[in-house]
Amino acid sequence: TTRLAADLLGTLYGGRDETLADGTKRRAIFATSGQVTATLRRVWGLESILREALASSNGESRGKPRTDHRHHAIDAIVVALTNETTVKLLSTAAAQAPEWQLGSRVFRPIESPWPHFVDSIRPHIEHMIVSHRPEHKMSGALHDETNYGRPYLDGKKTYVHIRKPVTALSPKELTSIVDPVVMAAVQKKAESFGGDLSKCESARDWPLMPAKDGRSLPIRRVRIRKVLDVTPIAEGFRQRFVAENSIHHFELFVRREGRKETWCHTAVTLYEAFQRKGRGGDRNIVSHVLTGERDAAFLCSLMKGDTIEIDYDDGRQVFRVKKFYSAGSIWLTHVNNAQKDDDQKREKTTWSKRPNELKALHPRKVVVDLLGQVHPAND
Repeated sequence: TTRLAADLLGTLYGGRDETLADGTKRRAIFATSGQVTATLRRVWGLESILREALASSNGESRGKPRTDHRHHAIDAIVVALTNETTVKLLSTAAAQAPEWQLGSRVFRPIESPWPHFVDSIRPHIEHMIVSHRPEHKMSGALHDETNYGRPYLDGKKTYVHIRKPVTALSPKELTSIVDPVVMAAVQKKAESFGGDLSKCESARDWPLMPAKDGRSLPIRRVRIRKVLDVTPIAEGFRQRFVAENSIHHFELFVRREGRKETWCHTAVTLYEAFQRKGRGGDRNIVSHVLTGERDAAFLCSLMKGDTIEIDYDDGRQVFRVKKFYSAGSIWLTHVNNAQKDDDQKREKTTWSKRPNELKALHPRKVVVDLLGQVHPAND
């Protein structure tokens, strides 16, 4: 990859070697290897900068911590300071290394580019804020693939019916079967299999329901009822009901009653965002008016990948929006955090706040530009 990048630059600037006035050639585009970068990063002491603040992702004391996006900046510094002279010094050090060190890249110290090198780099890395591109796009599935029956209200909840194979039923769904006779037969069979209805198919032993003519009919699929808000699409005989499964953005508002302030939200699905765009263009995708409460003041909108500045750890820090839940949870992680989703969850480096809880952290929606400068977002 490095060689291809160097060759590409060469096509733009007349080749990797530059011809001088005396006819000799000088290497103008120099490419270094990942092994050289890793070795210099270690012998110059740069790996310690991030490890002081964050443990290495492999749980060891060696190697760069990949759980922080700033490790890319460390590598960029090393690459920028690597030249042919430095590579020759590494080759000489490797040649003079004792036999027991061969293959370990444990060489004698190589002089740093300038005095107090690590101390001069440290404050720039510590104060660096990584820029992320927010996902301000309208793409993906507008709704899930299942078509549901007509919804109905039971108390304050909206229910729909859905057909499901007996072998796929969870223990909780056994009490949601619509037909009471079918429910009793399926529950009895589940007890005989220790609660594991997936064994029905392999054993060819299905729950049985008595028919009017005296036969016993096998039950392979059942109707269950499910609490779900669905949206009608199309009209007439083509109308069907679907569940909108993707939140496009949150709209945050503040209600004021005297001196009391309450923050609330509207979760706008991708389907609704498309509907708004069709009615009024891009400017209407984010509504500044809370439905039914025109006196509520608009605060800001938040999409996945947006950044907010909040009070955290005795200071102001920038966090990135990871995901939403329609009930109001906004999941955040530090803007420099490079952990995988499972690691963030396990190590609790991602957490959620509801809008009214977020209020106490004095949030401000911001934009981090390509140079890491933080600016207020004009929403």
